[in-house]
Amino acid sequence: MNNTWLDVTTILGWHRSAVGIVRTEVECATYALSMTDKKSMKFCAYNPKDGYYEVNADVVRNTIEKINGHVKKKTNNEVIHPVVKANLKTKVKSNVLKVIQIFPAKAQRKIINYLLPRKEAVHTFLTSLRYSKLALKQWIKPAGVFNQPHSHLESSTAEVKFPFQQGDEYISLGLDWDQKDFHYLYLIKKKLNLKVKLFCYDVIPVKLPHLCVGDVAGKFSHYFSNVAWCADEIFCISKCSRDDLEELLIQLGTPIPKLTIVKLGCELPVHNESVDVSVDVQNILDKKFLLFVSTIERRKNHEVLYKAYTRLIDNNVEGLPLLVFVGMPGWGMNDFITDLSLDPRIKGKIIQLNNISDPELTLLYKNAWFTLYPSLYEGWGLPVAESLAFGKYCLASSAASVPEVAGDLLDYIDPWDVLGWAEKIRYFIENPDAINQREKRIEAEYKSTKWSETAASVLN
Repeated sequence: MNNTWLDVTTILGWHRSAVGIVRTEVECATYALSMTDKKSMKFCAYNPKDGYYEVNADVVRNTIEKINGHVKKKTNNEVIHPVVKANLKTKVKSNVLKVIQIFPAKAQRKIINYLLPRKEAVHTFLTSLRYSKLALKQWIKPAGVFNQPHSHLESSTAEVKFPFQQGDEYISLGLDWDQKDFHYLYLIKKKLNLKVKLFCYDVIPVKLPHLCVGDVAGKFSHYFSNVAWCADEIFCISKCSRDDLEELLIQLGTPIPKLTIVKLGCELPVHNESVDVSVDVQNILDKKFLLFVSTIERRKNHEVLYKAYTRLIDNNVEGLPLLVFVGMPGWGMNDFITDLSLDPRIKGKIIQLNNISDPELTLLYKNAWFTLYPSLYEGWGLPVAESLAFGKYCLASSAASVPEVAGDLLDYIDPWDVLGWAEKIRYFIENPDAINQREKRIEAEYKSTKWSETAASVLN
């Protein structure tokens, strides 16, 4: 009997609540554990030192329990702070802002006006410190010359280590671009006639590299080329992502494997124990609020909501609900978060929460008036599906795959149209029954996808 191997490399190295791609691997692994014919369902993982190795089902089960039960430390988030933990520059900026906020508003502005022209000098100083630290590290402990993954492998597969057998099936749906050696996988595929099935969530790093970290277009073009040569089948999470991938592979001149669309599940894990709710979340649940669930990064387009809200505030619109951003600050958003922390107009109107547990997120979805999703580009748009699964209306972006999630059940706005977002939010404030009508239609017509259905379509 041939075996099906599910790669769990990503979740084995994950130590927070599951999000996005991690959630997909968690749910597919959960389903795999429940399959009746467990003898043919096996788990594996990869590291550069050991290659591929088998992972015991109990290890996978314990890993999933830790991820789903992960409760993060609660922090006070009454105002938005630059809380990015990424580097020295961010830490210094955060501390400086905290000090500035001690002073009266007029004094704050004078201090900011003094510091802004000297921004480049401060940046240069911090950069020098960072590189000095790196140089010192390299001097004390030089990096190994032969540290590259599998630089020790010859073209022969004699040295290639793996638990697979002839004709087995291998499925991976994790963070493969950071964790896998596709040359290594290709050698195994050819030796064993291994059936390889991989995932494509989106091609955004190639299509819109300016919205991603660093110079990623070349790296991801190489990655997708490797995927195309290795895979017998590639699962894509929307028609949009499938069409984008096919177009890219044609440009790269690679083989085009079978491209299959699978819809992602949208239910959050069920927690039977009593929910431990932080003071910050509890304070929000008592108010009328709009919800935007996403990492705070450029592509997710939080800025259009900030501009729309300031427009509504400047026009003295009454009854403006609280706007809640749930997500960690990401790359390239320091200046935006600084604007939010210093703009007196939105003080007490826009709140950012991070370190939110799944039970808390469930409460936020259930109690939100409606949700927002202004993303510039998506491979799918999971928060839109999650909102609909809770019966909540979502005012969504018209870009890329987002309209695939709900069809004509939602209203869509160009993600760059600040006035359009402001006017639609104002319309719902002045016509609250319109939300009720839309929610009734969602309840009657929307069919949510369960994660077990996603997993079944992949593993079966």
